[in-house]
Amino acid sequence: MYTLGKKHSDPYFAVFAVRTESGSFRYGLTVTRHMGSAVRRNRIKRLLRESIRVCATDPAGSADVVVVARKSISDAHFDDILVHMNRVFRKAGLISREIPEQRKTT
Repeated sequence: MYTLGKKHSDPYFAVFAVRTESGSFRYGLTVTRHMGSAVRRNRIKRLLRESIRVCATDPAGSADVVVVARKSISDAHFDDILVHMNRVFRKAGLISREIPEQRKTT
């Protein structure tokens, strides 16, 4: 996955994506122990899962995606993560449009 996919970086995470013919959008998350305690790692995973759910409601094709969290995401708010996830997914061609305004939180 890491060698076959294209890497798209961000201060909060790195996204590795591979186009597939399976017809589904699958994702995996990597949050290492360097991020902190299990409570902190689980919080980060929850935030990433929710931001992927919001961003990838209408994916532009099928793909396998791995999101690798970076240390700077530890203190990030959901709004920031959502904006960054949307930017990276659009740059990677995983989604075709931006998040509708009513979906963004303030």
